[in-house]
Amino acid sequence: MRNLLAVFLVALACQAASAVILITENGKRIPGYLVSMTATEVVIRVPVQGGESRIERFPRKSVSVLESFKPERLEMLHPGNPGAYRDYAEELIARKDDPEARDLALRLLVIAASLDPEKLGKGCMATAAGIARNPQEERRLRAVAYLLDPGHDPALIQEKPGKTTTTKAAGFASDPKGKAFIAALKAYRRGQYTEAEKLANTPGVETYFQMFGPISHADFQQACAKAAGMKSPPDPSSDLARKILQLELESDGQTDLPPEARKSPWSIALTPDSRRAPPLPSLANVTEFSPEDSVYLKGSWVKPSKP
Repeated sequence: MRNLLAVFLVALACQAASAVILITENGKRIPGYLVSMTATEVVIRVPVQGGESRIERFPRKSVSVLESFKPERLEMLHPGNPGAYRDYAEELIARKDDPEARDLALRLLVIAASLDPEKLGKGCMATAAGIARNPQEERRLRAVAYLLDPGHDPALIQEKPGKTTTTKAAGFASDPKGKAFIAALKAYRRGQYTEAEKLANTPGVETYFQMFGPISHADFQQACAKAAGMKSPPDPSSDLARKILQLELESDGQTDLPPEARKSPWSIALTPDSRRAPPLPSLANVTEFSPEDSVYLKGSWVKPSKP
């Protein structure tokens, strides 16, 4: 019976809300976040589909608790060695059933990419996209990988087979204007300017430009007309191309509702003299983790001290 008793890590006893993996008497592994732990009971919050979670309680003597990461390993990381952040992230990614290990891996990849964007930027963001926590985050991560890639490989932001959701497909089927809107953006990014302008002129498409921003319907038409004689895709690093990419990322997958019924979380009423655009995707905003906080000190991520 001793082998079935819990083996608890002292460090976890005072880490409320940290992630753990419980191993029950029958060997079942249950990943979750530690809510509380007493002499008789362990309470964890278990993530479920849809971003929700449920609370589960276990007798302390009937489960084992595994830690998500080793603090001393994080304390060894320093900005002078960006590759070490990436290497530890790749180790954490292998722990597929640990939610905090995935969160920490995302943080480490963002830090590594920020410390050495030329060598690690594209690879780290492409890896991060593979462990994204939702489709929207995956699109943002792939967009940053695309922007950091010197060759701007279009494969980084192409929709992968099997990734299109039923909701999105149903929305396109029921709303041709939304389908034309997204197709116009994609056509421009591929250098198909005449086709992009034709799609943008579909009746009703201008409504989507008004709702989503950050480019007006008129500005998009003008950009298409100006580039009509060109035979190559736009420079991905240009301000216009970046805004079109952002517009595509933010609107893609949201056209399942008619424009008048959908409220974008960042869109605001636009006036002739006031236009606010959403932030372009970057390492600073692609996740909730700040790449500037690259030193793990006394249980917290902080900015490195100035020399």
